[in-house]
Amino acid sequence: MRIVVAGGGGFASILIHELSQTSHALLVLSRTVHPELEELYGCQVAVVDYHDTDGLRFLLQGVNLVISTIPSLEQLSLIEASRAAGVDRFVPAEFEGLTSQRPPPEVFDPYVGKGSSDARALLRRCSRSKSNPLKYTIFSCGMFYERFGPGGLQANGMGASFEIYGHRDYMIDIDRGVAQLPATGPNGRPVGIALTSAYDVARIVVAALELGINNWPHEFKMCGDRMSSMQLSRLCSEVMGMPFDVRAMSYDEITLGLQECSEPDRVAEWCFLQHLLQTANGRYHMTGDNLLNNRLSMPPMSFRDWLQQVWAVQ
Repeated sequence: MRIVVAGGGGFASILIHELSQTSHALLVLSRTVHPELEELYGCQVAVVDYHDTDGLRFLLQGVNLVISTIPSLEQLSLIEASRAAGVDRFVPAEFEGLTSQRPPPEVFDPYVGKGSSDARALLRRCSRSKSNPLKYTIFSCGMFYERFGPGGLQANGMGASFEIYGHRDYMIDIDRGVAQLPATGPNGRPVGIALTSAYDVARIVVAALELGINNWPHEFKMCGDRMSSMQLSRLCSEVMGMPFDVRAMSYDEITLGLQECSEPDRVAEWCFLQHLLQTANGRYHMTGDNLLNNRLSMPPMSFRDWLQQVWAVQ
């Protein structure tokens, strides 16, 4: 099988490492050269302009599977080129919460998922094409554990599509022992959160190839751990061995805070609260045992074990 990974750093590099252990032919698309990927993994890297649809279409001829780690307009061009080239299946850069719990397109949400709803809408249209359909699969995994590691997503070359880079940018500042998080959702119940390590996500995605990409559904779900937002904070406190200063916000407090942040000089605060609101609305909540990792008999690392591992060396 011929597989293309779009992107060369961050999560893409983790995927490339896992794919290099298989017998599948691998091509990496990137805006910049990556000689280290060619040297380490023996894969071919093609430097591309994602806005050159004809050039992309040429490179994608005969490709079975495209896995994207790029957001926004570049991903839309990649989807169009994949359909035109006759690619069998497309995996978009949607490695987060369940699609059914994402905010609707009309919600102004600059802090979460650039171009996410546009990409999903385009994939739905392409999959219904009678002349040249493009099948797609989304791997929903909740939050990446790496959000809560030293340096946050940025330290792992991730987070550009979320604009949450450092470990102090979302809910819990672990090394300072400070947390501001949504305690309850609109129904007054605790906010549920599913999480998975990016490394486990990559392992599970690659293992799913054995199921046959023609048998993949529109969405797979997986998670390494599940807990409430308050349990998440307590676990971080236990692992770090210090009490946390926690501001647990109700749903009403978050919505009121958003209303009060309408001034231009408070945009950063508004964005932070907007992400808390999406979390409170269940963006990362996941129920049931119909998980891809269970189906593949691949138990992921627990969040506690991961947290102890990454912070032990600090």
